[in-house]
Amino acid sequence: MAQRTETEYGALYGQPSGTEFPDNTTGLITETKMRNFGQDNKDTFLFKDTVLGSTGAAFVFCGNADLSSNLFPTTGGTGTAGAIKKGNVFRVSVYGEPGGYPIDVNAEIRALVDTPGQTLSNWWIRL
Repeated sequence: MAQRTETEYGALYGQPSGTEFPDNTTGLITETKMRNFGQDNKDTFLFKDTVLGSTGAAFVFCGNADLSSNLFPTTGGTGTAGAIKKGNVFRVSVYGEPGGYPIDVNAEIRALVDTPGQTLSNWWIRL
């Protein structure tokens, strides 16, 4: 998950005094205060927009993926007609080597972009 730096945060929300968060937390804007802001406001629109970059869920588990054909999933995602969207996560149920990369059973694969296709760099893999 991407985190905004103090400079990015200030540029997004403006800080006339240079010391306030949008929720009126005051004082020097440190990394710790940014994390605390996220923990206290993790379900708010502002947090999702700031930390997750969208108002939707960061990751959505979409079920199992059979990689025996040596292809990444192309359906079963949360997009229109089951298209794979950024953040869709699958558990590997059958070993395969999509993109020439060996992926064992129980590994987790996550789309890094909408419609990732068969491009290895468009997928995050946790073995």
